[in-house]
Amino acid sequence: MVTFAEPPLKHTLGVALLGNLAAAALYGMTSIQSYVYYRQCKHDPWRLKCSIFLLWVLDGLHLALITRSVYECAVIDFANPQALIVPPWSLKAHVAVAGLINALVRFLFGHRMWKFSKRNRWLASVIGTSTTVAFVGSMVFSVRSFLVIGNVFRLSQLSWILYTSLGAGIVTDVTVAISLCILLRKYATDIPLTRDLAQLIMIYGINTGLLTSLCEIACLVTYATMPDSLLFIAIFFVLPKLLLNALLATLNARPALRKVHRKTLSTMRSTKSKSPYSPSSMTSFQTHDHRSYRYTSGGQSVNLHVRACLAAIPDTSLFPLPTPPPHVQKFYQNGPLRMESGGVSLYPWSDDELL
Repeated sequence: MVTFAEPPLKHTLGVALLGNLAAAALYGMTSIQSYVYYRQCKHDPWRLKCSIFLLWVLDGLHLALITRSVYECAVIDFANPQALIVPPWSLKAHVAVAGLINALVRFLFGHRMWKFSKRNRWLASVIGTSTTVAFVGSMVFSVRSFLVIGNVFRLSQLSWILYTSLGAGIVTDVTVAISLCILLRKYATDIPLTRDLAQLIMIYGINTGLLTSLCEIACLVTYATMPDSLLFIAIFFVLPKLLLNALLATLNARPALRKVHRKTLSTMRSTKSKSPYSPSSMTSFQTHDHRSYRYTSGGQSVNLHVRACLAAIPDTSLFPLPTPPPHVQKFYQNGPLRMESGGVSLYPWSDDELL
């Protein structure tokens, strides 16, 4: 009879417990952010609201599955450490739920980037393809883990699935963050207010892909270097919750960013009204000639008063106006200004596309 050596608990059950605690804390943040979202973003499309609710439910199911897994290993099989060799069914099932959460969140990010890039098909294809590969990889890994007998973490035939799934996820997150920065940089100006707003949105975009990418890289590295440990699965516990919290943070930040957007527009309008190049500041010379005429016809008389006004503006070829600074020329000529109903936008996107 073949027996397995007892795995060290600090590298298996201990790290799984820590991952479960971290996932529970992040689920609390997800619940709070979901509540804030429904209070602040009442005018969002119903499809987005339903998607957020579905993601919140799936996130709760994900936490329940990993908690049940840790409970079975720590309490039910407390006196049998070798039970860790074959993970419980809930641990295998949570991979599929995590893959579904990750795919839904990334598709939402991809849809926003598709609108933001003015329906760029190449960008949408990269994000959609990598997201689909990551989702299919998670499903295949979950199904294969149910069919494999023995220590699933030592079976090399499942390694390529994990590497492919996590690698595709990294490609998606990095693509979203980099493309957002490139698009904002493309329309950035030297005007301090617009530059600050662009940089603020860039920070949100980088944070969206940075934490999740680091989490996936850490999961890959720990799996490659410590395949007999559950450290990689403990890190994987928090991945879908990081993605969902990043999405909710982005959605909940829109009201504050829109206030900054409107404040920037207001400041720029007031600055433009005080511009030394406005017509009201031009010097003009006027002369007036007033004459009165009286006509009599058929016993009736009509008084006609005529005022002639001559206005002269200096010849700009003789007295040229000063040339505006380069950053002002760039702003007004190449402009990020876009006319829209109710005012002007700083960038060639609507609020829903930009924020």
